[in-house]
Amino acid sequence: AMVWSILNGVDFGDDARSLLVMPLFSSRGLLAGTLSPLMFGGSVHVLPEFDPRTFLDVVEEVRPTYFSAVPAIYSALEATKRRTVDTSSLRFVLSGAAPMSVDATTRFESKFGVTVLEGYGPSEFSAAATLNRNDGTRRLGTAGTALPGITVAIQDPAGRRGRRGGHLRADRYVRLPRPSRRDSRDTQGWLAAHR
Repeated sequence: AMVWSILNGVDFGDDARSLLVMPLFSSRGLLAGTLSPLMFGGSVHVLPEFDPRTFLDVVEEVRPTYFSAVPAIYSALEATKRRTVDTSSLRFVLSGAAPMSVDATTRFESKFGVTVLEGYGPSEFSAAATLNRNDGTRRLGTAGTALPGITVAIQDPAGRRGRRGGHLRADRYVRLPRPSRRDSRDTQGWLAAHR
């Protein structure tokens, strides 16, 4: 179900080639980095380990169309002092597991000429619940919209959910909530992620 949501939420293209940075024991590494491209005939190049000094050489050699990583990896890559790198094969990169500041996103995109698609997904959602898209609807500073098959709602402290609808910004965009031990599922199947 999660791979279906990812594939219907992002346009990977017909010839997707993932550069697997995340470990395979990570649900994002397995689902977004491996199974998603393989489901429609794409390919995966698995890195044995991440090294910011050599990673960009691998990007030039392997020519991936995307990779998925955490903000700390993007910061390490952006901080590298090196020659100009050919990143033209990258259509986008995925970021999650922690918020990525607008400033860090903008610096990475400016340096490497590739769009960062940020998402949000607690463990209960496997890889992601929301994700910015590569269809022109991306909003910097947000974790995007709910992936297909997932409904996200904002509620007040008393538990009252706001109205639903695509026209409501609060209903469509999530501002990177941080789940806590108080997370729970209510009787109607909603997962409550408290701040």
